[in-house]
Amino acid sequence: MISLLAFNVNMSSTTQQTTLTTINQLNVDNIAQVLEMDFKRIGFNDVNESETFEKPVLSSSDSVHIEFIINDSNDTIEWYADPGDLVTNTTNPDDYYLYREENGVVTSFFPVVYFDIKYLVYSDVTRSWTETANPENAKRFIVEFVLESGETIRQKNNVDATYHLTAWKRTYTPNNINKPW
Repeated sequence: MISLLAFNVNMSSTTQQTTLTTINQLNVDNIAQVLEMDFKRIGFNDVNESETFEKPVLSSSDSVHIEFIINDSNDTIEWYADPGDLVTNTTNPDDYYLYREENGVVTSFFPVVYFDIKYLVYSDVTRSWTETANPENAKRFIVEFVLESGETIRQKNNVDATYHLTAWKRTYTPNNINKPW
């Protein structure tokens, strides 16, 4: 009887982990899909290499913030994370919001535990991509974020909470700002 009960508890735990894994993966896919669509549009329709835009294609950038123009109407997309803006509807104390704005209006927000952007430029001297201190000149971006489940998968005596973790990382080299292509 005891082994049957132990088996039942183990199956319940495995089912919970599988469910949280699936939810996390779906959330990662949702964020990644929107990010991919936006990053492909950086500088779209910039036929005269920024002469058609009122401001630089990349106008504001740091490791947790990027704003860029997506068309010749000067529409902007902005992605930024605010580690101080904690998510309150989950038990995960590390969750904070990653925001997406379009033309100054928040259109989406997602709970993450890590978000980072690296800005790269190509060096003819070293013939490689190097990180730049001036993000406005970047021609390549490495975007990375990490999600954890909103609820614990394992916790002992209200300490050492374990959350399911899913990481995502992509490198973008948008054609629109890397001319001639």
